[in-house]
Amino acid sequence: MAIVGNSTCESGKGRGSEIDAHDLVVRFNRAKLTPDFSRDYGVKTDVHVISPKAVSPVFPGARFMVSP
Repeated sequence: MAIVGNSTCESGKGRGSEIDAHDLVVRFNRAKLTPDFSRDYGVKTDVHVISPKAVSPVFPGARFMVSP
């Protein structure tokens, strides 16, 4: 499982393919999946966890969980 947050700690490391290769990818709040981020953060999203106050894009096929 890959847990992907919004930190910049993976920027420039090119681990997007490694993240996407996991069986399950969980993203949080305003995850960015634009091409300029995909090289470092991947695009696969199985579970998207958002807080009620987060404005977030829709991830087709992802299961959504809203934290209280």
